[in-house]
Amino acid sequence: GETVKKNLGIGVDDSWSKMLYGDWGDTKNDAYKRITDMKSIQELLNDFQVDFGVQTSKEIDLVMFDDAIQHLTRMCRMLRQPRGNALLVGVGGSGRHSITELAAFICQQKCFQISVSRGYDIPQFREDLKGLLLEAGCSGKSVVFLFADTQIVREQFLEDINNVLNVGDVPNIYLTEDYERIINATREKCSSDNRRSIIRHYIQLVRDNLHVIFCVSPIGDQFRSRLRMFPSLVNCMTIDWYTKWPSEALKQVANHLFTKPKGGGCAETVKKYEAKLSEMCVTMHTTIEDQSEDMYNSLKRRNYTTPTSYLSLLASYLTMLEASMSDTDQQLSRFQSGLDKLASTSTMVEKLKKDLQDMQPKLEKASKEAEIQGKEIARGKEAAGKVKAIVEVEEAKCKKIMDEAEVIRADCQAGLDKAMPVFFQAQEALKTLEKKDIDQIKSYAKPPEAVEKTMNAVILLLGAAKLDWATAKQFMADTRFFKKLEEFDKDNIDKKIINKLQAFIKDQGFTPEIIGQSSNPCKSMCMWCRAIDNYYWVTRDLGPKKAALSVAEAKLQAAKAELDVKQSELNESNMKVAKLEKDAEETIAKKESLEEQKRQAMAKLDRADQLLGGLAGEAGRWKENVAALEKSKNMLVGTMLLASGCVAYIGPFPSKFRKEIVAKW
Repeated sequence: GETVKKNLGIGVDDSWSKMLYGDWGDTKNDAYKRITDMKSIQELLNDFQVDFGVQTSKEIDLVMFDDAIQHLTRMCRMLRQPRGNALLVGVGGSGRHSITELAAFICQQKCFQISVSRGYDIPQFREDLKGLLLEAGCSGKSVVFLFADTQIVREQFLEDINNVLNVGDVPNIYLTEDYERIINATREKCSSDNRRSIIRHYIQLVRDNLHVIFCVSPIGDQFRSRLRMFPSLVNCMTIDWYTKWPSEALKQVANHLFTKPKGGGCAETVKKYEAKLSEMCVTMHTTIEDQSEDMYNSLKRRNYTTPTSYLSLLASYLTMLEASMSDTDQQLSRFQSGLDKLASTSTMVEKLKKDLQDMQPKLEKASKEAEIQGKEIARGKEAAGKVKAIVEVEEAKCKKIMDEAEVIRADCQAGLDKAMPVFFQAQEALKTLEKKDIDQIKSYAKPPEAVEKTMNAVILLLGAAKLDWATAKQFMADTRFFKKLEEFDKDNIDKKIINKLQAFIKDQGFTPEIIGQSSNPCKSMCMWCRAIDNYYWVTRDLGPKKAALSVAEAKLQAAKAELDVKQSELNESNMKVAKLEKDAEETIAKKESLEEQKRQAMAKLDRADQLLGGLAGEAGRWKENVAALEKSKNMLVGTMLLASGCVAYIGPFPSKFRKEIVAKW
């Protein structure tokens, strides 16, 4: 409508151009019908883009303005039709590739593009093209071949594409085994078994299922010459012109990028001025279009303003704004950090001065306490020394008494060592006696002389008043007879009994050897009697010595008791001295700590004074810089937009036009 009005001067109602039809606008109903709810369509297309990114790992971020939706609708309709091929005419960045890929995804068709690399030439191109032809013809699935004029390495690429569009085949592209594969795969789909008929049917399938989408730029003479050389590009393709984006589309694209900026520090700022920034970007782009036309009229020099330029403007703006704000923030941080450091240093100086004032009384108090504790320690050590001298004297006295007692004890023990082995031997002999032995002795009506003599000696020691056989039998009848012998009190024997016993001891017939000839049990009791007699006479001589030992041990106990008292006094004195020394050490450590704190505080105060003195003049300049940077930061939103516009657009213009452009912005 605009073209007719511009060239013919005739007004046209172009409301029909905005009518859209398709079978993809309703996910619940795939009927081909008119699309009216543009808001829901935009949401649906955004969902398609998300699904495309998930399934293909290739992100598409299209702003679905009205023109883009119209192009997408046309592309979907062409891909749905057999032999639906398209010639997409437009400058770079207009969205031809992305819309084609999204349309192929919506139509559930494979989209293939060649990958041009170093060494890619006709053989590689034909191999890729043959793979597409076989897939379209043999599998019967629709395949999209997306090809661009920037991928044309040889003009023969276009000749092969022209043949595919015109006849669905490329001369000499198939090998013998390829034809066998084609015939085997297509035979069931063809009504005839004739080889030629099967090949023709295969070619028809290729033409129906292979959708060639050729993206070409209208700029330059090469576009027109290629259309003349390869007429199938026009005759067999639906031409879709991607004209310049309208102002509303430009604004929607800017709003989309500014609503979700990828920058970190500038995101909130961009969102805040989103509407005004979008309008300004549209103004800058349209201004460049007008200035490009003026430059062509004046200088006959053509400058093409493409959507890529507009996208470059938006991207460079976000990048430059982010970098500039980051740099400004860093400078602000440095200056502010310096000011904060000066302020904190001033506060620290005041605190240090106050701490030094508070510290001086504590130091004086600690010094006095250390002096007093030193005197107390000296007095305590002197008292402990006196007690220690007394303790040493008492220890010497105890040692002397202990040595004397040991001499007496050793003498007594020597005497006992003579008597005790014999006594122990007699005790062991008694243990061998049994009740039957006593019963045997008691059974004598008139015992042998040796037996009677032995039993008289035994009952004499046991305290019998009358020494005869009848009395002896009475003693033996006692059940505790053996117990009395074993527990006999050998240390308290009456001297009269010992004197009476001498008659037996002196009797030459009263020996264990002679008695044992008459009775073994009596032999043991004879040994016991003689052992008791021997023990008595040995211990009688030890009596005075034992008394002396008891006296010595009593003296020793008294001396030890006195020593313990003095030792306790010494320990108490030592503990007091140790506590005083510990307290003194703590006081000295506290004093030294305070002195160290004072020294460090004085050093910090000196350095702080130097810092404040050296930077006193810088504080004012830093404050001015902070204010200037804050003001500059607030102006970065507009400044960087002008800078990014210059980077994206004004390079091709002479200086005269550049000044005019910047002045208009």
